[in-house]
Amino acid sequence: TLHDAAPDSRLLIAPGGPVLQGQLTLTAAADDIAANGTLTAVAAGRAGILLIDPATLQVSGSYHDDEDYIRLALHGDHLLAATRAGDLLCLDIHDPHRPRLLSRLTLGGAPTALSWHGGHAYALLDEHSLQIIDTRDPARLHTFATVRLAQSAQTLTDDGTHVLLAAGDDG
Repeated sequence: TLHDAAPDSRLLIAPGGPVLQGQLTLTAAADDIAANGTLTAVAAGRAGILLIDPATLQVSGSYHDDEDYIRLALHGDHLLAATRAGDLLCLDIHDPHRPRLLSRLTLGGAPTALSWHGGHAYALLDEHSLQIIDTRDPARLHTFATVRLAQSAQTLTDDGTHVLLAAGDDG
């Protein structure tokens, strides 16, 4: 888990308790982070995506182009990266030193939250719209469904069976 220490740096805190394991100073602001235990991905806006080895706090690799990356979701050897322009990219990160673009999907807007488990990813596009993306073939992402929400939602997560939304105007 990364916690803010100062506007320009992040600290790695061990899951078993608040034991500082090290510090990694980033050259750009972190918009989002995703981790799977063996790799941590950081969305750094127009600076791209950093792939970090959490054991050494060293940057293993990066992916950058002209996009402004804002949301990430990591699943196995694949990373979903959403842009402020409303695109969703799927990267093969089997070799974190050489991430490779597999596919790109245009969403209905820039996601405020992104979650991925198994064969589906979920993008909260605005407070009232949830887009479900079929990820069973990461090289061919496509929209499975778009759901209008009755209440406003601020964020989401999923457990592989259910999508959980933090919804309502009161939090």
